[in-house]
Amino acid sequence: MIFKKWLERAGKLTKRLNTKKITSRLLIISAIITVFNLGSGIFIYVQNLSVGSSVKDAEQLSKVERNYQNISNKLLNGMLLLVDVIENGDSDLEAIMKDLQSLPPKIDDLEKQLIEMDKKYPPKTDNGAKYANQVGVIRLAYDNLMKTNTDVSGLSAEERSLRIGSLISVYTVILSFSNDIMNERLTADTGTTQNNLNSDVSSANIIVLVNVILLAVLPAIMIFGVTQSIKTGLLGITRRIRAYASNDFTSHEKLVRTDEFGQIDEALAEMGDNLRETIKATLQVSESVLLVSRNMDTMIGSNRQASEDVKGQVDLGREVLLSQYDDASSISAVTEEISASSQQIAASSEYINNDMRQMKISSQDGSKQMAGVVVMVNETVDQFSKLTEAFETMNDRYNNVSKFLNGIQDLNTQTNLLSLNASIESARAGEHGRGFAVVAEEIRKLSSQTDSISKQITKELTLIQSDVALSSKTIGSFSNVIHSTRQASETASGTFQTLESQSSVLSDQMSEISTAINEITAGIAHIVTAVDKLLTTSSDVNGKMEHMSELSVKQNDISDELRTLAEKLTHSSQDLKEKASVFTV
Repeated sequence: MIFKKWLERAGKLTKRLNTKKITSRLLIISAIITVFNLGSGIFIYVQNLSVGSSVKDAEQLSKVERNYQNISNKLLNGMLLLVDVIENGDSDLEAIMKDLQSLPPKIDDLEKQLIEMDKKYPPKTDNGAKYANQVGVIRLAYDNLMKTNTDVSGLSAEERSLRIGSLISVYTVILSFSNDIMNERLTADTGTTQNNLNSDVSSANIIVLVNVILLAVLPAIMIFGVTQSIKTGLLGITRRIRAYASNDFTSHEKLVRTDEFGQIDEALAEMGDNLRETIKATLQVSESVLLVSRNMDTMIGSNRQASEDVKGQVDLGREVLLSQYDDASSISAVTEEISASSQQIAASSEYINNDMRQMKISSQDGSKQMAGVVVMVNETVDQFSKLTEAFETMNDRYNNVSKFLNGIQDLNTQTNLLSLNASIESARAGEHGRGFAVVAEEIRKLSSQTDSISKQITKELTLIQSDVALSSKTIGSFSNVIHSTRQASETASGTFQTLESQSSVLSDQMSEISTAINEITAGIAHIVTAVDKLLTTSSDVNGKMEHMSELSVKQNDISDELRTLAEKLTHSSQDLKEKASVFTV
């Protein structure tokens, strides 16, 4: 029934899709399948959660049952061991009691688990036994075991049997009843959990099966509908294309659709209308071209006669221009020679004037640079003076150090004398002065080392002092050279200043000469320019005459070509008209 409803909905959805575009249909189909998969996945996920919850409940019941059986078995085992102790007087009582004392934490954990079980699986009736109530029974049995008197000394066999019977009756009455209740509840709740699990698994299997069937049928139905729509659209477009291929542009059959095929058919119909109008216009143009080509032949004959008349007049004008061009060439040759001489003189004077200007600039630069050199030389002299003073100060300090070393050597000599006197006094003291002798010997050694080091320092200072004196002497010689350089720099600076003033005077004189020559050159150049313009004008006119003559010849050739083209155009127009008449418009 559900499957039938789904098929009906799929059929309605397919009809709705037929009114959409092909791309829209495909997108809608993809969206429907995606949503359906998502919904099925959610249902399956929820069902799996339910199955997982049922499995978890079953595991919890199994765990509670194991914990209860474990505690019950330990109580039973403890009771049997106590029976053995009472009966045989076994001495392993301490281990038995220690094992029983480990049960209270486990009983507490079991109580928490049973309380949770009562919440999840409450009794079906108000008077029904609860899981948590069985913990009290277990604690009662545990307390009885812990309170059992195991001291059997002085008891008869009958009294031992009575004590053992009392102990066994406690387990039989209390624990066996509790075990029966727990087994009954656990069996019932386990069955309920298993039934829920089976129901959830069956529901999940049904949902998966329905999902598989719908995923197989629904896309197939939708794709079949889209395929049929595409096939119908292609058939309609193919009919129009075949009509156009057979030169028939009069078809008015339209494909009534709102999708891409309808748009393509509409575009093809519009293209056919445009081609039909184009073919009609082509027939009209071919007739017009045929008429024009027939009129061109008469006009081409008239144009050829006019071109021959123009050519005769051009030849006459060219002879007159050649005579005028020869006279202007003679005048131009003379003026060009004068202009060339004037230009050469002007160029020479300009070259000399540029050299004088460059000399003036170089003199100014040399003067500035020599002024800078003088300043630098003066600074160098000052620095060498300071350096000489520093060497003199260094020499004085070396003398002071030498005095200090002499004082150290005097102290070493006195220290040696003191150590010698100390050695003599220690020798006189005998055994009591032996330690003092050792100290005196060490002092004498240190004094000897100090004397050696001071002599080496004195030697090195002497060498350094000689090097400083030599450097001071060299610096003094270099200072003299610097003084000579400063005098030469000052002399060169004065020479550059004199050269600058003389260059300025010569440059002014050459500028006046250059100005006069430029005025003469300008006048001659004006004459040359006028003659050149005359020659250029004559040459241009002559060239234009020749060009006009060539144009006349070309005009005749073009007239012949136009006549040939007119004949070809006539034939082409006739062919175009014949070919265009093939189409049905």
